[in-house]
Amino acid sequence: MDEKEVLFKKEVTEDDIKNIIKEQLSVSDIKDSDRLIDDLFADSLDVVEILMNLEDTYGIEISENELDGNCKVQEIVKLVLNKIND
Repeated sequence: MDEKEVLFKKEVTEDDIKNIIKEQLSVSDIKDSDRLIDDLFADSLDVVEILMNLEDTYGIEISENELDGNCKVQEIVKLVLNKIND
């Protein structure tokens, strides 16, 4: 891993990840406890697009069995940060 990659990984915050979710779902505010489908009214395509966007943005891979479609925002944030910082 080069110096640029290390710096990039340290700069990613929870808010960066939440902003991707908010943008995809066109909502202005989300809470850690919000569930994608039940609380934020995402459909299955929204969930797939959120995960694909996170993968593309951060250069990670998220398998289908790592998160269910109705997971909490905090579960997504935790998973992405863990993958980035591995």
